[in-house]
Amino acid sequence: MQRRQCSQGECTIMTNSQAWDYAIGMIKVDGLEPTEDFKKYSR
Repeated sequence: MQRRQCSQGECTIMTNSQAWDYAIGMIKVDGLEPTEDFKKYSR
């Protein structure tokens, strides 16, 4: 399955794996670390 990511009017298509990597990256930007359960669910 593919997901669509849109920012400032531009959209790109990404795979589920890329979407999870993006989500985990956003969590880390905030200085947080994903829980082990979240990591297991996302893989």
